[in-house]
Amino acid sequence: MAMAAKKGNVRFRLHPRVFAALGSDLVTNDLVAITELVKNAYDAFASRVDVRFRTDDKRGPYIEIQDDGLGMDRDKVQNVWCVVATPNRLDTPVARRGRKSRRVAGEKGLGRLSAARLGDELEMLTQAPDEDCLLVELTWSTLSKASDISHCQVSLSNYVDPTPFQGSGTLLRIFELKSEWTPQRLEELHEHLSRLISPFSQTEAFEVWLHLPDDSAEPAKIAAPDFLKHPKYLLEGMFTDTGDLNCDYSHFPIQASRAKRTAKRKVPWKDIRDQSEDESIKALKSQPCGPFTFEIRAWDIGTEDVDEIAGRFDIKKKILVRAAIRAHKGISVYRDGILVLPKSEGARDWLGLDLRRVSEVGTRLSTSQIIGYVAITAEGNSEIKDTSDRERLVESRAVAVFEEVIRTAVGVLERERLSDRLERKKAEQPLKDLFGELSADGLCRKGQGRR
Repeated sequence: MAMAAKKGNVRFRLHPRVFAALGSDLVTNDLVAITELVKNAYDAFASRVDVRFRTDDKRGPYIEIQDDGLGMDRDKVQNVWCVVATPNRLDTPVARRGRKSRRVAGEKGLGRLSAARLGDELEMLTQAPDEDCLLVELTWSTLSKASDISHCQVSLSNYVDPTPFQGSGTLLRIFELKSEWTPQRLEELHEHLSRLISPFSQTEAFEVWLHLPDDSAEPAKIAAPDFLKHPKYLLEGMFTDTGDLNCDYSHFPIQASRAKRTAKRKVPWKDIRDQSEDESIKALKSQPCGPFTFEIRAWDIGTEDVDEIAGRFDIKKKILVRAAIRAHKGISVYRDGILVLPKSEGARDWLGLDLRRVSEVGTRLSTSQIIGYVAITAEGNSEIKDTSDRERLVESRAVAVFEEVIRTAVGVLERERLSDRLERKKAEQPLKDLFGELSADGLCRKGQGRR
């Protein structure tokens, strides 16, 4: 006789290894990890963040990240910081400090786990306004080895030494580092942090300073080189809520003797849709993407072009011109002023511009020639979301259209740039024929006279 099937509920549980999976494994590299922790400082309404590389005589090299943000009190440490994937940022998407407000950049509640990617031990000092300074200590490997998530605990106590904060803030110290920070790696970090805040926008006071291991070196304020503010080719515009792409193009010759050229271009939604190679976009009657603004800057990077830039902006080493463009290269997406995409080198060409250029080298732009800024808002572009690994956008109809529009804008820039380059070639005088006035007639006559 068959037994009746039993039905019941089974409790869903998480193994403590989730700390490794969401921290050291989910965050793709160390540069992204530090950037995420700096972004947390921005969300805490900090005006300054210092990233320091130091060495302790007993514990070896460590990373220190300190901000002057709002900090946390005991309740927030217990009920927000210690809750993985907390919805706190979703529930309170705007941080407030006095009369000022700031839209927060993070919403997944996973950023703090980036520390697990960098090192095994974490010490955190944090102080909210008019509160005591608190000390939080934990070891990620110990948490991961626990038999049950309920056994995972951190040490929380009042900090007995003098507070390092002027009112409020948070300081992270990460020990037992998992990677060696070579001079080249530190240079890459400088480039990575310089992209966190768009070099084109005026984000309210927020500074990032990098302190190298060499105590004699002065801390460096993270900022983009001045010449990036003066591109040779510029396209600014907006994709409207009705689906029109409105563009303002400007050509600024490096040589002051040549005249600037401007042009206005408009691409209706119907043309964007009909010219798309994506059949799913062709089938859309209306555009599902929210409005956004953009700015794309481009340079010619041939030897003569780089020489012009170096001379114009008094850059001693011409190699620094290409290095600066490389550090910011490609199209970057910023949500409410903070970088969304791309976070790592491998994701710089998330639009496929380099592959697209292969078929038309010389007329199309590569990511190494352009620095683009696309500004979206969490409120106006709610369907444009980045994945948890911060490497790409979550696939959706809105994202497909978003990417198509940006590629269309790049196409507008390419056509206008090509027009200006052709005009320049026409204006340039042809090289004088060095042998045009030479003749062998005289030699021929002399030879005939000897016969």
